[in-house]
Amino acid sequence: MTVKAWRWQGTDADGRHRRGVTPSPDCRSLRLHLRRRGIALENASPLPEWAEWLLRSRTPGVKSGQLAGFLRRLSVLVASGIPMVQALEMSGREMRGSLLTVIGTVRDDVATGRSLAEAMTDHPGVFDTLLCSLIRAGEQASALDRLLPRIADHRERGERVRQKLRRAMMHPLLVLGIAATVALMLLGFVMPRFESMFRDFGAELPALTQMLIRASDWLRGGGWLLAAILGAGMATASTVAMRLPRLRRTRDQIILRLPVAGPLIRRVMEARFAGLLALMNEAGMPLADALASLADSMGNRIYEQAVVDIAVSLDDGRNLEASIAGTGQFSETLTQMVAVGEETGQLAAMLNRVATLTEESVNRDLDGLSALVEPVLMTLLGLIIGGLVLAIYLPVFQLGAAI
Repeated sequence: MTVKAWRWQGTDADGRHRRGVTPSPDCRSLRLHLRRRGIALENASPLPEWAEWLLRSRTPGVKSGQLAGFLRRLSVLVASGIPMVQALEMSGREMRGSLLTVIGTVRDDVATGRSLAEAMTDHPGVFDTLLCSLIRAGEQASALDRLLPRIADHRERGERVRQKLRRAMMHPLLVLGIAATVALMLLGFVMPRFESMFRDFGAELPALTQMLIRASDWLRGGGWLLAAILGAGMATASTVAMRLPRLRRTRDQIILRLPVAGPLIRRVMEARFAGLLALMNEAGMPLADALASLADSMGNRIYEQAVVDIAVSLDDGRNLEASIAGTGQFSETLTQMVAVGEETGQLAAMLNRVATLTEESVNRDLDGLSALVEPVLMTLLGLIIGGLVLAIYLPVFQLGAAI
């Protein structure tokens, strides 16, 4: 279920007019939420996409690592038999920022008699639909003490893979950024000093040095401004592409087609799909409800659509194995393991096995990629900086040889 931001107007118990912006999956849920706050809803309308993006960009978020840590602490306390209100109080003590405030609100709601899932649903920016659905299933089955550790395990594993993937992708950009900064400093500040000295020589300069002088002149003549504008434009376009839903699909499609990162991200998506579906199956969620919640949690529009297609295929009477294979987004290993799980009644175990094997494979590949990329980047950095230094000092060497 997609959560939207709603602009609303209403009246409280004292007859005062109230207004605000509140996230909610639909108008009915918004009305119930406001009624619990003592506000009678009069009218409401969803915010347009651009306004919703602007609101999210100005609202401090909660890091996935923080949420994983909170779920781990909560699972330990609940499994120890501590009442939920006290467990929430103790879990929130080590939190910081907006998560601390949200946990306090959830604790107060639970203390008034609401379930944990209901209290979490009021904060879709922190607790996603899938997490709330899993918590609700655990509460209905009186198995929250067993399900919470499994949820925490999955979140922590996913966070470790996400962090490792982010480091593997950001490290080359960091090294190239350092190289670009050093090159700009040499061109903007060092090269002009040598240029005046080269002119005094009166000799013809090497081609590499002449090219460097032209680049320095262009940079000091206003080229730096053009480069800054291009850089700012690319950063802005990247931010917008990550926020606006209409551009996210194109961005995600491009990412999946990248030579090295694409296959890695596909396997991360497959591990996430298998692990989450196994978790929801263990929680006793109906497959249709599980897929509806799973679609919004994939984090990639291509795979979100694939999960939706699986749900549609199941509604048409096909089995899960054929539905997954029909999307063309998942490996043959996953479809075969799902087929075995459906035949033997061990679907959750087979899905967990696929998720574990895929995560281990991704971790190995990321470790190998980091070990391979680092020396290549150092060599590239040395060539760039060394080439610039050589272009600066080559005329000096030629002059010394002539003397």
